[in-house]
Amino acid sequence: MARSRGSHAYAKNHSTGRKEAVMFTQIRSQIMAYCIGLVLFISLLFGALSFLFTYYVEDSLFSRLLEQEKLLVAQQIDSGEAVNPQLNFVRYYPSIEQLPSAISEVLKVEPERIEFTGRNQQHYHLVTLANGTQANGTQANGTQANGTQANGTQANGTQANRVQAKGFLVAEVSELLIVRNIKGGIAKTQGVFIAIVIAFTLWLAWSLAKRIIRPIEQLNQVLVQVKGDELPTGFAKQFKQDEIGLFAQQLELAIARVRSFIAREQHFTRDVSHELRTPIAISQGAVTVLKDTPLSDEQTAIIERIAKAQQQMQLCIESLLMLAREGELAHEASRVLPLVESTVVEHHQLIDNKPIELMINIPSDATIQTHPQAFRIVLSNLISNAFQHTQQGEITIDWHDFKLRISDGGEGINEALLPKVFETGTKGEQSQGFGIGLSLVKRLCDHLGINIHIESSALGTAISLGFKQG
Repeated sequence: MARSRGSHAYAKNHSTGRKEAVMFTQIRSQIMAYCIGLVLFISLLFGALSFLFTYYVEDSLFSRLLEQEKLLVAQQIDSGEAVNPQLNFVRYYPSIEQLPSAISEVLKVEPERIEFTGRNQQHYHLVTLANGTQANGTQANGTQANGTQANGTQANGTQANRVQAKGFLVAEVSELLIVRNIKGGIAKTQGVFIAIVIAFTLWLAWSLAKRIIRPIEQLNQVLVQVKGDELPTGFAKQFKQDEIGLFAQQLELAIARVRSFIAREQHFTRDVSHELRTPIAISQGAVTVLKDTPLSDEQTAIIERIAKAQQQMQLCIESLLMLAREGELAHEASRVLPLVESTVVEHHQLIDNKPIELMINIPSDATIQTHPQAFRIVLSNLISNAFQHTQQGEITIDWHDFKLRISDGGEGINEALLPKVFETGTKGEQSQGFGIGLSLVKRLCDHLGINIHIESSALGTAISLGFKQG
């Protein structure tokens, strides 16, 4: 038994409400995720920059201390005094060979380097005491320095790009490194502050998302609560004059236009129902009376054409009225064979005088879920087309695996028209209609959830209607 329209509408609105709730939850979650991601990225970036800054400040301090020591030691060397640095962690080395191996080995490869790491986490800063003579391709202390180490020793096959040195000052600062000793604490402190900022951002993003989504939820509730053709009016004034308020105003204008369209469609449907169906019924009665009157062959042919035109008009009107109904059509269990047989009887006059064999292979228990009246209109269109376009041969209507197949032996459909046969206005050269029959059939099938497929050749046309099982 079909459900009532009210229960169907309630179920549909309830399902829609749940979908909208999920959608708004996703939007809120996305806003919060974007805010937290941005804050986390900025926090980590500034944390990394703060580490770089502290390391830079520490290195700059050691470099400045060494520069001061450099001036003092240079004065001592120039005056012939014994070299004695003031800072106890600074030592003087007269030549590169006397430097600690951790420094001398690296310095030969990277002569411009000033910071070195030794064994047991030792850390060195170095500054060179120079006499102002460049050691690249110039004479230094009477010794050629291009490819040769000053004082006549080979520089490991490489040219030292340093200024010719009087010596080196080396500061072993392992015990003075502050950042290395407290970087764990710095990282923990930054982690705590990042967690606090994320927690605050989470609350702020949740509040902001809730504030942004609230008017959208209100607007959605206005639309969800619509019942039948009672379209909402005057709802835009409850929203603020912002983007959502402007959207609500435009939506209200659009709904007003839709209301006007619906009213116009309702007037059209009423006019079609009362003004066209009654004259058609009267003319059909008159045609029936004329058929029982002795007529010439020419007159009989004319009456048959009038009868066919009336039948097509009746089917067209019924199809349009069915499509004009609002909402989904209530489905019920319907047996296929009685519907097909009654439709064949209704249109039998189209093949009465033709050498045609009609084959109906449908099990008596074949049942589908559909709207009987609407499906009857689909059958009327397809069966009447098969009867009308077949002059001789065989017409088969069979059922297999929830598919109803109507095959005829007519002239077939032009191959060029086949891809657009369901479009409005498409018709064959010999068609006397307006090219809306199959278009209406396709729309009705879509409305009923029926999958329609057409095949055609010079030997005839076959149309299949596929139904959902159960």
